[in-house]
Amino acid sequence: MSSPSKRREMDVMKLMMSDYKVEMVNDGMSEFYVEFQGPTDSLYQNGKWKVRVELPDAYPYKSPSIGFVNRIFHPNVDEMSGSVCLDVINQTWSPMYDLINVFEVFLPQLLLYPNPTDPLNGDAAALMMRDKEHYEQKVRVESVNLAKVELSKVELWHKRLGGPTTKPWNLWLQRSLQLDSPSISKCGKRCEACSLSKAHKLPFSRST
Repeated sequence: MSSPSKRREMDVMKLMMSDYKVEMVNDGMSEFYVEFQGPTDSLYQNGKWKVRVELPDAYPYKSPSIGFVNRIFHPNVDEMSGSVCLDVINQTWSPMYDLINVFEVFLPQLLLYPNPTDPLNGDAAALMMRDKEHYEQKVRVESVNLAKVELSKVELWHKRLGGPTTKPWNLWLQRSLQLDSPSISKCGKRCEACSLSKAHKLPFSRST
């Protein structure tokens, strides 16, 4: 059985050799960004997001921390912090999974199957349940316009401030997006750290 460090290196290299653009935060392999395209035939297919990944020392026996850097309008993603609460990430993670599963299965299915009954974004959930046609139109527009604008802001501030290697990530994110309020959702790394009563339940299939 390979050690956690060896498995971490192998999974990161596997991701880098795939079709995903990976940007390392520092010389290690515990923090990095992945460019994520919305899944085909979904409301998000024309959007592109920067996803922050943090791998704990015990990965793959402990799950990675996943968060959207530029904003996305989705019932199960905190619009301010980018936090994602997924049952498969926070509750039922297995060493059998790897980073390719996260970006080819778990995140695409999150965008394909939003759950408005257990939201992190109450406005998106309410709109989806109240006026689905308006919700879908808003998602399509914001996936193209908002994601691109915010991604440009993040990349600009990342260059100016040195990104999360020189600033606490939440403060850096707050400043890069020019947020008025200093309060950031506490759902950053693990669902048990926030006030949610349960994690979002998401159907998924394992890759072989």
